Formats: sequence, structure tokens, C-alpha cells
Amino acid sequence: MLNMTYGLEFVWANTLASMFVLLSKVFIVVINIFCLKLVMNARGDTEEVKSVGGPYIVCAIASYFTANLFLGMMDETVVALLTSLCVDRGVNGEGNEQYGPPTFHDSIEKMPKDKKTQGGNSYNKVNEDSENQMN
Repeated sequence: MLNMTYGLEFVWANTLASMFVLLSKVFIVVINIFCLKLVMNARGDTEEVKSVGGPYIVCAIASYFTANLFLGMMDETVVALLTSLCVDRGVNGEGNEQYGPPTFHDSIEKMPKDKKTQGGNSYNKVNEDSENQMN
């Protein structure tokens, strides 16, 4: 059974990512409706239809489904990365993460020393491997 010691950080980061995804979806829908309005006005289509509500609704639904398709992948990626980080911290201790790209752990290195796990070396294997590759 997976012990989610760092579950609160996981939940907060996942909630933050979900909010950004939702705002992005809304932004894409609004931009597409605005572009539809500009195109319809430029071509004179607004005079040909009785109500512009129908095209706007169709555009909004199509835009939302398309944005949901592509931005849903971002949400799944965030969940996978955060789960991996929680497991890595649980196994190796906070500040001693050993797996993942160096940029993934840069924020941990920038944290003040008093917030890191006491007794552990904050210089982890990931940073050591990246420095060896540079030399």
C-alpha cells in the first residue's frame, strides 16, 4: 500500500494544476467565440441568421471538447509526476530525491535549509549525475 506522506502537497499542486486547466479551457472557448463573432461580422453572416446564439453554442461546445481533449493530457501528466515525487520522497526522504530530471528537483534545492529534512544531504543523485554529464 502506498503511504502518501506528502499527500497534502500532492493535493494542493493537483488542485492548482486543475484550476489552470479549467481557466485555460474557458479562455480557449471565449477566444474562439470572439473569433467567430469577428468572422461573422466581417462576412456579413450576422444579418443572414435570425439568432447568433446557435453558432455561438456550437462553437463553444466544439471548442470545449477540443480543449478538454488536449488539456486533459496535462492534468494526467501532473498527477503522474506528483505521484512519482511523493513515492520518491517517501522512499529516499525529503531532500534526497534520486529519480527524475534535475529540473524537477530544482525547487527543492532552492528551499531554505530549515524546511528540508534534518540529517539528510540535500545534494541528491540527480544533480550529481547532471554535473557529471556536463563535465
